[in-house]
Amino acid sequence: MDNITHSLFGLATAKYVNSKINKKKDKKVTVFLYFVSIFAANFPDLDILMSLIDPGPLGYLLHHRGHTHTFLYLVPQVFLLLLLSILGFRIKDKKVIFAGVALVSVNMCLHLFLDYQNSYGVHPFAPFNSQWFYNDNLFIIEPLLWFTMLPMLFTPIPKFWTKEMWCSTWGTKVKVLFWFVGLGFFVAIAYLAYRAQYVSLFTFSFLCLLFLFYLLILNAKSDASKSLVALISAAVIVQGFALARTQAYRQVYAAESRPSLAEYKIFDVILSPMPANPFCWTFLTVSSDQENVYMIKKGVYQNSFAKVFSCPDAVYKNLQHGKSVHTFQEVYVEETHSAPLRSLVEDLGSESINCKRDQWLQFVRAPLREKQYVYKDMRFERGSNFTKIDVTDPDVRCVTLQVPWVPPRQDLINLIRDKQEKHN
Repeated sequence: MDNITHSLFGLATAKYVNSKINKKKDKKVTVFLYFVSIFAANFPDLDILMSLIDPGPLGYLLHHRGHTHTFLYLVPQVFLLLLLSILGFRIKDKKVIFAGVALVSVNMCLHLFLDYQNSYGVHPFAPFNSQWFYNDNLFIIEPLLWFTMLPMLFTPIPKFWTKEMWCSTWGTKVKVLFWFVGLGFFVAIAYLAYRAQYVSLFTFSFLCLLFLFYLLILNAKSDASKSLVALISAAVIVQGFALARTQAYRQVYAAESRPSLAEYKIFDVILSPMPANPFCWTFLTVSSDQENVYMIKKGVYQNSFAKVFSCPDAVYKNLQHGKSVHTFQEVYVEETHSAPLRSLVEDLGSESINCKRDQWLQFVRAPLREKQYVYKDMRFERGSNFTKIDVTDPDVRCVTLQVPWVPPRQDLINLIRDKQEKHN
């Protein structure tokens, strides 16, 4: 997930714990708890520094969400972060230290849980189990989480309508100014998503009204109440998307398991919802004839139950005929790609080139050979595809720090290897 979402969870947990143990409202304790909580919520993403050792696309693909996103490596991260924080803030109260340990541990686990929610995936049990796990539940940025959790940060609402507020000190006026700037920033983000056609006008209006609703009901609440409401609302949102994902999976799988496609076995259904819309999903299906080729189908699923939450225009690759066709069916396949199974294991002519392709396969879930030496993951095709590599490009280098991640498409790799062994 994005770091704003991670930070909001860190903020909510810190606000709750601080309200319970810091009755005297000691500023040093407050700053300590908020710091360790929000920093821990983002700490695993420091694996981006591994690009200093292994630069280039393969370094990013293999090291991001790497070792720092495993339960084993969370342990030293907890101790390191807490030690640095205690030394920096000079905290001696055992009760506060214990609260810090709890916040750091909880938020690092929440980081893994949130990253697990999308189709990018995590491998939290490495090195004991180095498989990737995906929940296909949330878009990488989920505005519903933002707009239900942010009100705890924007309350109490400044009484800007009173004469006393504008006759107050300049410090108070600056705080009010920042309140409006912050509020406008997040509304602007939702508006830009609407202008880019990633959310409909109805969804944009719904987000703004939802934010206003939470802002009003939380205005006079205590910090503990605000944080609990934020966390419970987030849990409800995640569960709501999970229920919608189950329905989407069933419909897509059923549509792609028709008798006319009986010769193909489906190995994976990859789902991703549109932002703030659990009724609209993009999907990829990975299937194979189990002999020579595999196929990737790309399309859109629209739950016909809630037409008011219809898919936004940007979800369709070919809008001219896509949306008109899609309005009559829930599962709409936009395009189909196929490639030889041997392209996943064939000898490309040199050890260094084979190395690049094999390491690339340790990350990709929907691999496609676009040209003889050009590969890409179809999960990220709608934008600038950061997974696309040319294995003959000298600037693309194999990573020096090997990782144990099991290739997500090991199932297809095993198919062709088994066939080759039988042939030999």
